[in-house]
Parts: sequence; structure tokens; C-alpha cells
Amino acid sequence: MPGVRFTVSRYLRARGYGHSGALSPGRPAPPSSRWTKRTAWSTSRCSSYNGDKDAFEASRTVLEVLTATDFRGTDPGLAQVYYQVVMNLFWTSMTSFVHSVALARAEGIPVQTIVPYLAQANDMPTFYRELGEEIAAAAFLGELERLSMDAASAKHVLHTTRDAGVDDTLPGAVMSITRRGLDAGFHDRSFSILVNLMGKKSVVEDKGPVDTSSKAAHR
Repeated sequence: MPGVRFTVSRYLRARGYGHSGALSPGRPAPPSSRWTKRTAWSTSRCSSYNGDKDAFEASRTVLEVLTATDFRGTDPGLAQVYYQVVMNLFWTSMTSFVHSVALARAEGIPVQTIVPYLAQANDMPTFYRELGEEIAAAAFLGELERLSMDAASAKHVLHTTRDAGVDDTLPGAVMSITRRGLDAGFHDRSFSILVNLMGKKSVVEDKGPVDTSSKAAHR
């Protein structure tokens, strides 16, 4: 089956459309920025657009009444790829949230009590940026955490879930992926090295250290 990018591009070009767009939950922003409005039709949301630049600019004023705009280039299918990548993170995060609530309820912790802990316990944007730096640099040195340590934690979560009688599909999948990393010999590498087991490229390249001076406080 053709990828979404190719399919959308072919569809739009065949019908003479100049550009396409996709709504994203938020726009790229520096760490200090905070977007608090939940309504979809707000400049706190962002839509990515691709295709003919002139067609985009001609419609930009109208488009920005709905959301902020983010032009991503001339490929008319690329905006849909951005959207699906963001939705992949969104749905796995949502699934993790409801599973965590189910685990808390099974242990007698009320939803109202656990939700603030879930909201405040993890600074995920910081982790995303740090892991992204490691992946971009192909430097998975495991100086601040190691996959062997991560796997032990994932195993504890899986056992806790099973002991509580909660569905273990999600933590089981996490454990499975982590175990694949261990089987590949990545015990002393960073968690981010698992990206090499998920993509098309199977060769793990390690180009050396990245700047970790600001990371210790977050691990």
C-alpha cells in the first residue's frame, strides 16, 4: 500500500489542488511558551501546510483566522505525514494515561488523586528534546541512564500491572521492545537507541558523545 505522503500528493495533483494542510495539537515553540486554550479553532493550535507557496500565501490570512500556520515546503503530502507522526505520539500517550489510571484505580487510588501526579510527574518535552539530540547525533552512550536499568523498571511496571489484575497489553509491549534492545546487546546504551530497532535502518551508528551538561537533573 502506498504511503500516506505519496497517496495524498498524487490525489491532490490529479485534482489540481495547490496545497494541503493538517491540524496539529500545537505549534513548535520554545520551552518557555505555554498554550492553555483547548479549543481547536485558536491560534494556540497550528496547522501545517504544504504545496504551492503562492497558493498558500494567497490563503494565509483566511487560514490564520482558524489556527496559526506552519508552511512545510512544496510537497503537498508532507503535511499529512507531520499530522500522523504527531497523532502517533498523541494516541500512545492517551493510551498510557488511561492505563495508568486503571492501574491506580485497581490499587484503590481515586482518579482525582492520581491525575495531578500523572500531570506533574514527568517533564516529557524535556525528555523529547534530549532523546532527539541523542538520536540526531547517533550518540547513545548511556552516560545518564542505561537500557539495562530502563528494562528493569519496565519489568517492575509489567509485574505491578499483572499483580493488580489490570490488562497488561501496553506494559507488555514496552517490555517486548526493551527486551529486543537487550537481545541486540544494547545493555549499556541509552534508551534512545531503540529508535534503530523501529525504523527502516537496522545499523546502529555511534558518532560519539553529545553535550549532557544540562541533562543530569532530568534523568
